[in-house]
Amino acid sequence: MSPRIDLPATALLDKDGKSFVWMVEPAKSTVALREVTVMSRDDDTAILSPANPAGGLSAGALSAGDRIVIAGVHSLTPGQVVKVTP
Repeated sequence: MSPRIDLPATALLDKDGKSFVWMVEPAKSTVALREVTVMSRDDDTAILSPANPAGGLSAGALSAGDRIVIAGVHSLTPGQVVKVTP
């Protein structure tokens, strides 16, 4: 089985034919949009490739421990402060 990241489908933001997630910057509790590669999805779950869409594990890749917004993704803006809950 190839490496993958499972997220709630509500974490995905589809825009201009691409898929994104909002990453939380822990020190400031602000968000930034990150493009992701969706391997598959259903109503509940999105399965993402850990590599970024351009290929390889680089700045666009997701990794264990990253904080991802899973609700309200359509109402956020880059740099917006969010409340982080466990």
